[in-house]
Amino acid sequence: MTTLKYTDTTDRAFGLGGMAVAMVVWESERFMQSLDIDAPADLGLALYPEFFMIRSPKASPREAWNDAVEKFQLGTGLLISNLLCRALVRQNTEITPQMRQSLVRSLEDEGRQSADLTPAEVEALFSKAYSYFHKIFSHPAVADLTRTLCSTLESERHLGHERVMEILAPLQRL
Repeated sequence: MTTLKYTDTTDRAFGLGGMAVAMVVWESERFMQSLDIDAPADLGLALYPEFFMIRSPKASPREAWNDAVEKFQLGTGLLISNLLCRALVRQNTEITPQMRQSLVRSLEDEGRQSADLTPAEVEALFSKAYSYFHKIFSHPAVADLTRTLCSTLESERHLGHERVMEILAPLQRL
């Protein structure tokens, strides 16, 4: 059964690989700096500082809210991709309904704090992202590319942006 904690370095490679795939398919790869299997827990996927930039104080409240929702969606997608890649691609299993519900509950507080989202809005964003990434990681060509990325990450331990994009380039043609 897939859990939030990694079981070993292979499991971590698949989690990080899943997040890299998410960055590419959601066209957010410009924020991805590197993958590092030996980095501390929250730093395996390094993001460029531009990702963390706050909008100009002159931005309208609507623009600021849209930016907050977009970043929340990306974070949600990364979490889902991490787990789905480990479950579907590595273990050929599904995430349990209990795990899915636990993820939604854990994201409700984050959604409220970061973007003033209601639990229903968080559930809707989660469900949309979950369905999308379930289709992505169920695709045989994506699974093969992801296995290649994860195997390379496990052997090389660190992959910079260019190397990740080189491996995942075929994703842009699918």
